[in-house]
Amino acid sequence: MQSAQSTAAHAAPRCALVICHAVFRGMETVYGPAHSLRDALVELGWEVWFFELAYSDEGCRRCTILRPGAAPDVRMERALRGGPFKHGGDLLAVMRVMRAGGQLDLLVAVDPLTATFTRLAGCVCQRPQIRVFYGADYAEQRFAAAPMNALYHALDRAAVRWGDAVWGVSQPLADVRQLQGVPAERNFVMPNSPTYDPAQVRPSGTIARDRLVLISNLQESIDYGMVIDAMARLAAVAPTCRLEVIGDGEQRPHFERLCAAAGLSGRIHFHGHLPHAQAMAMIAECGAGLALYSADCPWHAYRDSVKIREYLALGVPVVTTAGHGLCDEISALGLGYVVADAAGLFTALDLWVRDASVWQVARAQALAYAQRYSKREWVAQVLTRLFSLPKSRA
Repeated sequence: MQSAQSTAAHAAPRCALVICHAVFRGMETVYGPAHSLRDALVELGWEVWFFELAYSDEGCRRCTILRPGAAPDVRMERALRGGPFKHGGDLLAVMRVMRAGGQLDLLVAVDPLTATFTRLAGCVCQRPQIRVFYGADYAEQRFAAAPMNALYHALDRAAVRWGDAVWGVSQPLADVRQLQGVPAERNFVMPNSPTYDPAQVRPSGTIARDRLVLISNLQESIDYGMVIDAMARLAAVAPTCRLEVIGDGEQRPHFERLCAAAGLSGRIHFHGHLPHAQAMAMIAECGAGLALYSADCPWHAYRDSVKIREYLALGVPVVTTAGHGLCDEISALGLGYVVADAAGLFTALDLWVRDASVWQVARAQALAYAQRYSKREWVAQVLTRLFSLPKSRA
């Protein structure tokens, strides 16, 4: 990987518009692939217009303008509630932002719906120099209802054709794009890794290996039963062991009830949604990170877990379940363990708590891996390749 300085020589400074859907928690949003990209572009000296559209009916939109050497300019507005009204309002808002953004060198749409909005807006607004469709996830059966699933795939195929380049968060997703006919020179993997910052990594001697962390949007995609069962087993052999849960969501009350019923309320601490920097500081203090997914989410096979990437960037080894794009690397490179059930989770955590040498090896592997995938350097290299391509779409 080349250095950010050498690969980003073309950015002097350029302007990017990144449009995504986000989960709002008050004035904060859940950190995801678009936020990681935004941060890398800012670190590379780009002016970034970061436009967040709310999922469903959270009722707001936010455009944050980040310019080198200037304080963020945050523009918040309420959105109309109700599907057609909300989507219509979002389309008009995208048009306004595209007009206001000046000469755009790069436009990144982070899901099929935002790509649709920008494609429609492009009929009456300026055309950016480069358009990118950034697939944050994918699923053959994204929706249970056949008409909705067909619409999802139609929008996805249209977004692939619209983009000058297609980014996917994982190699399995890049393989799908190859099957869809995207040529190799325009098909990029853009992982959800953060920029590696050694200053954020805590010294090994200051970390309590029996302090565990789970950061997530608390939805049905997490295997809560596995967490409870393993923590109950671990409590019997590691009396000081505790789990920090960072995040919020509709399944939080269910998770809290399971903890109380198992007598684990004093060992599992719920912090709710935290600002990203605060969450990363807490993760850096922990000995192991959990990423335990249930089997009923069809997009896991193509995803690239933000939380796993963040754990590794802070030197926190991972215990995860199978079925997602990172599990093979976690096993093959010794970044942690891939487990199938609560017994496997307990065995992995108990080993790390008891044996510092085994834990240290996994930690060293995690840090080495994180440096190879540092987001700032990765984005700089991709942009250098992207802007050297001949124009291929009108």
